Amino acid sequence: MSKINQEEYIKIIEMYNNWVSVKEIAKKYNVSTKPIYTILKKNNVNIRKCTDRQNKSDYCTNKKYDFNQDYFENINTPEKAYWLGFLFADGNVYIPKIAEGKSKGGSVDIALKVDDDYHLYNFLNCINGNMPIKYRNIKLNDNIYKSCRLQIGSIKMATDLLNCGCIPNKSLKLEFPKFLSNDLISHFVRGYIDGDGCVFFKQYKKYDTLFVSLLGTYQFLNSIKEILS
Repeated sequence: MSKINQEEYIKIIEMYNNWVSVKEIAKKYNVSTKPIYTILKKNNVNIRKCTDRQNKSDYCTNKKYDFNQDYFENINTPEKAYWLGFLFADGNVYIPKIAEGKSKGGSVDIALKVDDDYHLYNFLNCINGNMPIKYRNIKLNDNIYKSCRLQIGSIKMATDLLNCGCIPNKSLKLEFPKFLSNDLISHFVRGYIDGDGCVFFKQYKKYDTLFVSLLGTYQFLNSIKEILS
């Protein structure tokens, strides 16, 4: 570990004020982040919170991966409406301590069975993301299942999704988004069906029938029923 001399203090403070992250500065000087924070505090530099930003597309400056974190800021295309519906069904949005106003980060998480991994690759393509899709085996009722998972660390994307109604622990309180324009509703529903629906064909003696089945809260499903009718 290298030592930081007095002359480098000025450079460190200047870098930090120019929105270089503490992690990147520490890496440059081959030290841990602790001495960097110590230098900043001794020189009365205000330490940024994760929600501080230089501009609206820069919530955290130490992103490990590249992606469009503003993707859900404005749901104005069929593609965005589709993925919003998919995340309503199969996504997990998490911002720790948001209720206490002490949130320091956020994440968007999608976990699927391995046969559905193409959804994750399609989503990555839409947000221009380069983060990895992770594969693992999970045990459920003494059976082993193969799964895939995509996790995106972004308080900006998580906040935008919360504002759209994609909330944590949504199984009992999810509501249909009323802000969607009429031309985007069908795409949203299509995404939700892909995430938490089922389409199946049933044969009878006199006729055959195609069924579409959905899971959701009463309010959410009742809203879809009203739209369809």
